[in-house]
Amino acid sequence: MQSRYKRILTIKFVLEKVGADKFALSYLPNDPETHVSQTFLYTILNTLDSNFFVRIIDEIEAQHQSKLQQKPEKVIRIDPSMM
Repeated sequence: MQSRYKRILTIKFVLEKVGADKFALSYLPNDPETHVSQTFLYTILNTLDSNFFVRIIDEIEAQHQSKLQQKPEKVIRIDPSMM
C-alpha cells in the first residue's frame, strides 16, 4: 500500500467503510477496533474482496480532487472606504 494513504487508512476508518457488511464482519472478532492489528484487518478484507482497498483509495482520491477544485481564489479585497 502506498505510504501516503497509511495515515488515512486507520483501523477505525476502514471499519467505518466496512460498515454494516455482515459478511465481512462475520470474519472479524467482536469489537475489532481494539482486538485486531491493521495487518490482520487488511488481510481479511483483501481476501474477502480484492477490490475493497482499490475502491476506498479511488474514493479518497475523488474527494481530494473535489477539494482541490473548490479552493477559493487567493485575492485580497480592500474596502474602498478604507482608502
